[in-house]
Amino acid sequence: HRFFLCGYFASNARVNQPDDDHPKWYCIGDPTEGALVTLARKAGINTKAVDENMPELREFPFDSVRKRMSSIRMFNGVPALFVKGAPESILAQCSYIEKPGKSVKKLTSIDKQLALKENDVYAAKAMRNLAYAYRLLNKNEKVEDLKLDEAETDLIYMGMVSLIDPVRDEVSVAMQAARNAHIKVS
Repeated sequence: HRFFLCGYFASNARVNQPDDDHPKWYCIGDPTEGALVTLARKAGINTKAVDENMPELREFPFDSVRKRMSSIRMFNGVPALFVKGAPESILAQCSYIEKPGKSVKKLTSIDKQLALKENDVYAAKAMRNLAYAYRLLNKNEKVEDLKLDEAETDLIYMGMVSLIDPVRDEVSVAMQAARNAHIKVS
């Protein structure tokens, strides 16, 4: 449950029901984040209730240098940081790992190697991979005073979600233009 919440918390997209202007479900915001919101809903998470009961306290937006974004939410009465991003970026900030149905343990170099290998396997299949991590904050910590570097440390690695990353429509046109120009494309 917390895994799917993490993806939802660290997303700003909204997925809306069909209406008079949209015959199908539609996303407002980043399509990747829309997919994560949809995944959370399919996992049984009532996103409206979550937003009411676990409000966002602070966000550290996505940054292309650090390749991740974070959201601090109230979670079971405690502020918690939820992070999603590039697997190598997330793993670099993790000190612990939580496997489904098991307790949190120290993240070993072997754990990191296995996660990065899994990332490579799915990336080779043209999948887009995002890692999830979290950290429970101290109840007395002032969320508004937290600096990014302080917040995104000693994270607990939860795992990775892989999405199909289809080729964009404009790629086939660009490939054909390259072939027409006798440019070898490999």
